[in-house]
Parts: sequence; structure tokens; C-alpha cells
Amino acid sequence: MKVTIREEKPKDKNEEKGTVTEKTVEAQSPADGGAESAGPEVETREEPALKVEEEAQKEALEQQLAGAQREAAENRDKYLRAVAELENFRRRTAREFADMSLRAGERILTALLDPADNLARALDAARKMEAEQAGDTLTSFIGGVEMIYQQLVSILEKEQVRPMETVGTVFDPNLHDALVAVERSDVPPNTVVEEVQRGYRLGDRVLRHAKVVVSRAPVAEEKPNENENTQ
Repeated sequence: MKVTIREEKPKDKNEEKGTVTEKTVEAQSPADGGAESAGPEVETREEPALKVEEEAQKEALEQQLAGAQREAAENRDKYLRAVAELENFRRRTAREFADMSLRAGERILTALLDPADNLARALDAARKMEAEQAGDTLTSFIGGVEMIYQQLVSILEKEQVRPMETVGTVFDPNLHDALVAVERSDVPPNTVVEEVQRGYRLGDRVLRHAKVVVSRAPVAEEKPNENENTQ
């Protein structure tokens, strides 16, 4: 559509009236400018759709993050459990190995106790024999046995094996094995009065119980009945 616009120029000094000019311009109808005027409306309609899509993506990412965090926490818990189980296994294995080594050592040391006791008895018998009949040959024999015995005792002492002192002590079932009880009036009951086999300790542990004889109170003698005597 065409529109005529009138413009009036100011008059010059030589002119009494100004000049009026007309200009025809093409007016843009709504139909012609529809494409441009529809732009903002399209953008306005697209914005909510973009927001919905962004929110959906954000929610999906948050769900993925939460799942990853849960998986990480589960993996960390599994790792800590595995570390704890491994540490417990290491400690248990070390303890079992130490116990096994200790028991093996106890068996070896226990096997040496009887030879040590037998050598001690042989020395006692040889010394008694030497007192009855002196002789260079017997003295040399006793000296050799004494040397072997001391070497064996030295080995036991290095391994912290010590003999128990039992005679005169109170009977203790944790330390002693009572073979027999004898009546004794000169000592309190349950006193060790004789050592049949020596006991040994390995550090604070009992390596071998001592076999002992313990005392008991004498049985009161029954007095004869006076009525029987009068008869």
C-alpha cells in the first residue's frame, strides 16, 4: 500500500511561500511483515521447551551422580571389609605360626628332660660309689658325665627352661602331679614332702609337671573301749 507524505520546506528570502513536496512511500502491510513480526513469538514458545529439556537432562545427571556415589560408597565399604579380613587373616596366621613353633620347641625341649634327669641320677649314684671306693678311673668317668650334664643344662637354660623347687611347698595341681599321700605330723597337710620326678618351667609356662608325694593329716588312733578292758 502506498502512502503520500507532504513535506513543506521553509521559504527562502526570495520566495514568499515555502515549497511543498509530496513523497509517496510503500507502507508495509501486516501480511508483508508477518515473517518478521512472528519472530519474537516463536522464540517465546521455544524457551519453555528448552527449559523442560534442560531440567530433564539435569535430573538425569543428578540420578547418574547419585548412583555413582552409591556405587563408590559400596566399593569403599567392600574395600574396607577386605582390608580388615586380610589383617585378621595375617594376625591369625602369625599367631598360629607362633603357637606351632612354640609347640614344636616344647616337644624338643620336653624330649631333653628325661636324659637330663637320667644323667643327674647317674651322677648321684657315681658320687656315692666314689665316696665308698676312690679311684682315678671312677673320678675321670664322673668328670666326663658331669661335663655332659652341664652342657645339657646350659642348653635348657638358654631356652629359658628352669627346674621347679617343689619339696616343702604347698601342693598345687597346676604345677604338681600327686602320686601318693602319706601321713605326716611334722608338716601341714598338702605339703610336698618328696619329689619323684622334677618339674620344669618354660618361661612362665609349665613344661612338665613335677611328680610328687604329698602329706596328709594322720588318722586319729581309736582308743580302746573302757568297758572292754574291764571285762
